Amino acid sequence: MRNIFLLLLASFIYSCSDTPLKKIKNQKAENLIVHVDQADTFVMSKFFKSIEYIPLQTPKDRPIGNITKIVVSDKLIFLFDETKKSIWIVTPEGKLVREISIPEGNGPGEVFYMADFTIHNSTNQISILGSYKIAIYTIKGEHVRDIIVNHPVYKFIWLDDQYVLFASNSLYQNADIGNTGSNLIFINSEGNILETALPIDTRKRGLGLIPFNSFPVYDKYTLFYGHMDNRIYQLEDSAVSVRYTIDFGEYAVPDHIYDERQNYRSKSDFFEKEIVKEGSAFFLSSVIETDQIVYFNFLTGHDPKQVIYNKVQKESYVIKKLVNDLDYGLAPIFRTTHRGNLYTLIQPHDLLERVESIRKNYPDYLQSSKMDEVKRLTVNLSGSDNPIIMKAAVGGTIHNN
Repeated sequence: MRNIFLLLLASFIYSCSDTPLKKIKNQKAENLIVHVDQADTFVMSKFFKSIEYIPLQTPKDRPIGNITKIVVSDKLIFLFDETKKSIWIVTPEGKLVREISIPEGNGPGEVFYMADFTIHNSTNQISILGSYKIAIYTIKGEHVRDIIVNHPVYKFIWLDDQYVLFASNSLYQNADIGNTGSNLIFINSEGNILETALPIDTRKRGLGLIPFNSFPVYDKYTLFYGHMDNRIYQLEDSAVSVRYTIDFGEYAVPDHIYDERQNYRSKSDFFEKEIVKEGSAFFLSSVIETDQIVYFNFLTGHDPKQVIYNKVQKESYVIKKLVNDLDYGLAPIFRTTHRGNLYTLIQPHDLLERVESIRKNYPDYLQSSKMDEVKRLTVNLSGSDNPIIMKAAVGGTIHNN
């Protein structure tokens, strides 16, 4: 197995070194200033105008597992079940259309280590990313064909007529490949490399964390962001451009810190002592853009924070705690967007615990009409039921100024 990996890696290095480097378009990126020291508690009504819940309906003997990715379209919602290694397809109302189970193995339609999926809107096909392989299915669950991918990658997206693969820095920790590797690899439908982009900084090799949505979509734009890089990119046919630069000020990881890595025996020691314990801002995740806001999360030390950037007012709000004053329910981290709404998943047991907490500590809330939907939802809810999609419409008081 080790020899096979080294052979594939050598093939990857050779092919990348002989492949054109995609142009980084030189355009002025918008600077998003994040005042980390001004992090505060905010209520949801400042940013959102309404909340809707979508219970996921499946047969009792077919419960949904751990969902790590959501893709929302006008007619269907696609959910990646990491536990069951399958794709659930439901209607916008949460009714089950079908479950596409992806078998594990090396045979046709089978993959090892299912990591991601992407939708081909023009052909109604779904591509499944596994270890060194892409398996293509129709949305009816019929296997179409497979593509061998000789590149270690975790996330990808189908863009126009090509795949864009994300090779996280962590994939190169055991090979001294220098800058012959890139974090973005563009391949055609046959698996051949067309171009690469964003060469890997050898000092950051092995410092990789994988967010929910490496390739968020906004309107006609496909975006990209990676670990230890405070930039949000825009993918285009002819080039990759920087759309936003996130300025964490004094909390940003200084570039020279990565030079210190050679003094540490392990990447984990370096990361913990030089970045986490210093309270630097890192691990950009859950990037979402709508017409009105840019939303994302990051960590300082072990403390998570959310940011909502008002695109009109050019102002960032750093959130250490978000309080749901719209219906007094949960205020989770959002994962994706569609038509100006932000989507995420909440667990039934969390919602039930929240309602019980309200009953004990804020009983007056239960008399408010704001809680009607939450109360209706939890009447027959069990803690072991399927997760629930939460849909929040962007609006709120900051957009009325």
